[in-house]
Amino acid sequence: MEQIIKKRDRFVACCNYCGDYLQETHGEGKCNVICHFCGRNMSVTVKKGRVIVYEEAFDNNLEYMRQKRYINIITRLKNINLFFKTETS
Repeated sequence: MEQIIKKRDRFVACCNYCGDYLQETHGEGKCNVICHFCGRNMSVTVKKGRVIVYEEAFDNNLEYMRQKRYINIITRLKNINLFFKTETS
């Protein structure tokens, strides 16, 4: 999936799975970013005015899978706490 967002030569990359903000870049480049919301290892490439975001797949890496699951659980618990705080307020 490709996402193209141009605002005065600035490019914004978002996670394809949860839609969370990953990074903003100026110009071209490539990097790997771990999504803060779902915990996926996303690869971001900006080339010729296009932003390409995809998940780096590591099927055999158990540490990566544990980290991904941990971030996902923490994020869900944080969102549940925020929901209940607004309900009781």
